[in-house]
Amino acid sequence: MLTCETLAAKSYWSAFARTPQMVVCFVPSDAVLSAALAADPCLYDDTLSRRVVLASPGTLMALLRTVAFTWHQNAAAENAQQVLSLSRELYSRLTTTSTHLSRMGSSLRRTVESYNALVGTLESRVLVTSRRLEDLGLAERQSIQVAALDLAPRPLSAAELIDAMDDGRRPELLLPLPEHAQDSEARPA
Repeated sequence: MLTCETLAAKSYWSAFARTPQMVVCFVPSDAVLSAALAADPCLYDDTLSRRVVLASPGTLMALLRTVAFTWHQNAAAENAQQVLSLSRELYSRLTTTSTHLSRMGSSLRRTVESYNALVGTLESRVLVTSRRLEDLGLAERQSIQVAALDLAPRPLSAAELIDAMDDGRRPELLLPLPEHAQDSEARPA
C-alpha cells in the first residue's frame, strides 16, 4: 500500500495536458496480487481512489493494448480535425479565388467589347472619312497599322467552373481553322 501512496503522490499525469490522470502499479506476479487482494479486499478500490491502477502480468498486456489503441484513436481524431480545418480554409480560398476569377472574366469581356467597338468605329467611320479626304486631295495617304489580336482568354473547361456559370451555357473552344477551310469560307458559294 505504501508503494501505491508514493505513486499517487507523484501525480505523473499533471505533466501532460490531456491524460487519463492515473498511474499503473505493476505487480510482477498474478499470485502476489491475488494474495494481496485476499488479505485486503478494499485494496483495489483504495488504490483506484488514489488514481493508481494495479496491474499484474495477466492484465498488463490488455492495459497496454488499450492505451495504445487510445493513442491511435487520439492521433486519428487530431488528424481528422486538421483535415477539417484545412478543408474549411481551402473552401474559403476557393470561394475568394472564384470571386476574383469572375470579376477578372467580366473585366476581360468588357475590355474585348470596348476594343471591338473601337475597331468598328475605326473601320466604319474614321477610315471612311480619311479615304474621302484622300480622294478629294486634301490629305496624303497615311499608313495606319493596327496589330491584330491573336490572344484570347483560355475558355473554362473544368466541370465545377462551367456548372457555376450564370447563364448555364458551356463555352465553345475557339480553335483556328485549317487554311483550306478559311479559304472556302471566304469565297462566296
